[in-house]
Amino acid sequence: MQLGSDNKTCEDNNECLLSSTHSCLSENKMMCVNKVVAKLGDPTHECQCISNKYTKLTDTLCTDIDECKDSSLFTCPSNSYCRNTEGGYTCDCTSGYEKVGSVCNDINECTATNANKHTCHATLGVCTNSEGAYSCSCKSGYQGDGITCTDVDECLAVDKGGCAGNCHNYVGTYNCSCNAGYVLNDDKRACNDINECLLGNHGCAQTCTNTDGSFTCGCQRGYTLEANQKNCSVQSACNSSNTCTQLCAMVDGSELCSCKNNFYTLSSDNVTCIDVDECNTTSPCVGNATCNNASPGYTCLCINDFKLAADSVSCVDRNGGWSAYSSWDNCTLPCAGGSQTRTRMCTSPTKVGNGLDCVGSESETQTCNADPCPLNNDTKNYGIKLTLQGVTATQVDLIKSKIVVALVGACNDYCNVNETTHFGQCCKTQGYRQTTTAKVFTNTANVVISDGYPAPNPVISMATDIVFFVKAAKPNELCNDSSSTSSSRRKRAATFNPSVEFVIPQATLQSISSITSAIVALIQTELNITVTVNVQVSTAIDTTPAPTTTTVATSTTQPPTNTTVTTTTQGTKTSTSTSVEAWVIAVAVVGALVGVAIIVIIVIVVVKKPSKVAHINDP
Repeated sequence: MQLGSDNKTCEDNNECLLSSTHSCLSENKMMCVNKVVAKLGDPTHECQCISNKYTKLTDTLCTDIDECKDSSLFTCPSNSYCRNTEGGYTCDCTSGYEKVGSVCNDINECTATNANKHTCHATLGVCTNSEGAYSCSCKSGYQGDGITCTDVDECLAVDKGGCAGNCHNYVGTYNCSCNAGYVLNDDKRACNDINECLLGNHGCAQTCTNTDGSFTCGCQRGYTLEANQKNCSVQSACNSSNTCTQLCAMVDGSELCSCKNNFYTLSSDNVTCIDVDECNTTSPCVGNATCNNASPGYTCLCINDFKLAADSVSCVDRNGGWSAYSSWDNCTLPCAGGSQTRTRMCTSPTKVGNGLDCVGSESETQTCNADPCPLNNDTKNYGIKLTLQGVTATQVDLIKSKIVVALVGACNDYCNVNETTHFGQCCKTQGYRQTTTAKVFTNTANVVISDGYPAPNPVISMATDIVFFVKAAKPNELCNDSSSTSSSRRKRAATFNPSVEFVIPQATLQSISSITSAIVALIQTELNITVTVNVQVSTAIDTTPAPTTTTVATSTTQPPTNTTVTTTTQGTKTSTSTSVEAWVIAVAVVGALVGVAIIVIIVIVVVKKPSKVAHINDP
């Protein structure tokens, strides 16, 4: 208490106005709360923690509350964990997941092109994605852990890689071949006997008998096999006037007719050779086949998509075939470019025997719901949109967390300037700072990038949009450093609880030029991309570019600190506000002129009226 100006009464002395009169230090996360003394000896002020994110250790020291130690104090999405921060906490995705909006989605390391890309061998490895992880293996023909792969010599195995005949090793693969008299099966492993007698390439003059891997020639009765084991010589020729339709030999003094090969048989007249209908008896064709008689011989035709084997009679193998694709499944995201998949099966037809598997992928994926996410009221009221030309959304997404850090730094630097246009705008106060020490206004947990961003600009090619707004805890370290109480301007953040949060006004956020220069410098440093970046800033947040832009030009030969930032700030809402203000002013001016004219007329009437009365009553 202190003696009042009347030297009679005592009035409260607010020790909190000067740092020298209290011990509540901001570096100890404390703020001074003045108390009106009811009686002598009562405390005149109290040191309290700057927010409910801190707890008091002593009367002059507060420490951060670790929300992560109490599950009731934090809420994190699936596949994430709580990480304590100064004055709050953040939810970090567990390994194998990445933050998309407010959720943690599985990272497909097998398709990623950034730091999340798999470590499998670039050419010999096979990457298989799984929920929250991935695994590596080697391609067929190689062995190893998928990160290191070496050739497998299949021919050294006991089964020679499954080759029934000969095995030939090559780097990363091998093949099989067959000995003479055999042909490689469709499975490229087994060897099938060639039925030379059926194919007609045996060269036998008369009869042919197939054997495993070969064949033998023979002769009809009355003929002798020659030394070449193919031709036949008649032992005793018939008279040229014999009636046999094919072959004739003198046997035991009589003419004996016979047929020249197995495809014919002698008729009941013992003279005429007629075709043998092999299909009319037990069919020589095997499996899913039909037999068609020919003269001479027969042919086997496969049905139900089976394939004719090298033996020309078997239809026991069938290649697999793809079914039609299923319908597309649900999109993974409601907006900002999710993905959806459809599948097919190797069942039309199914693989049978040594048939081949279907060739190609059993699924395909496409982008869906590519439109930008609709913005909530908070973003519409307080957010701004930056359009970065020259970089893709994928590239910007790689440094999204670092962009948030850059935004925090730019906003804290701006708000620390001790004048009402900076400090006052951020903390909603008409006072000034008591100190010049840099203090924290906001942190990474309070920079809100809208769901689905960064996202490709829907109009400008090779351009990326970022939509965000910045808030801060109330109270906070910086705003407690004020010489005045907060004004009613706090109520502007209608959607925020004024007892809990501040929010940087949209116009203020748009005017912070260091935001654009910080992001451009970050892109130049982190992505090592030599580009000229045009940054578009607008208070009209929608899916189309705003009419006015913030242009940032970077030099490819200078470091990021020399980035030249040219800012033109004029958003649609600002323009609308200006036009409304002009209309109101015009109406006000006209109304004022009309009011003045009416007042003048009334004065004249009042002044003249007594004069006329006096004149009338004048004798």
